[in-house]
Amino acid sequence: MGTEIERKFLLASDAWRSSVERSISMVQVYLAYTPQSQVRLRRTGDKAYLTVKGAKTGISRAEIETEVPPSFADEILEAGLYALSPVVKTRHLVPVAGHVFEIDEYAEANAGLVVAELELPAEDTPHPRPDWLGEQISDDPRYANLALAESPFTTWR
Repeated sequence: MGTEIERKFLLASDAWRSSVERSISMVQVYLAYTPQSQVRLRRTGDKAYLTVKGAKTGISRAEIETEVPPSFADEILEAGLYALSPVVKTRHLVPVAGHVFEIDEYAEANAGLVVAELELPAEDTPHPRPDWLGEQISDDPRYANLALAESPFTTWR
C-alpha cells in the first residue's frame, strides 16, 4: 500500500504558466466515500484509474491505485453511476528545482479555482517556494477534490 503525502497551495500569480511542461485534461468521480475512505475513478487522456484513499493524518494518507480499462471508466461516466458531481480539471505539470508542481485548473462547477499540489516523499521534505506560490491550504478541507464534488467552488460565498 502506498502513502500520498501532498501539500496544496493557492497561487499568487499566473507566472507559472510560462513553465508548464505538459497539460492533461481529466474528469474524476467518486464511486463511494465514508469518513475513513473514498473510492475515486479518474479518466484522463487514453487512461483510467481506480483509486482508494484513506482518511488524512496531517498531509498524509493511504492510497492504492490501479489502472483500469478506459472503456470501464467511460461506461460508468456515461451511465452516471457515481455518487457526486464530477470534478473536471486540467492538470498542468510545472517542474521547479527537482520537484514537479501539479497545478489543477478546475472547470465547470469549480471554474475559477486554481490550486497547486506537490507530492513529497516525507511530510518534512523541504521544497521550493516559487514566487507564484501562494497560501498553503493543505489543512483546509474545502479544497479536497471530494469536498469540491460535494460543494463546488462556484457555490461558495
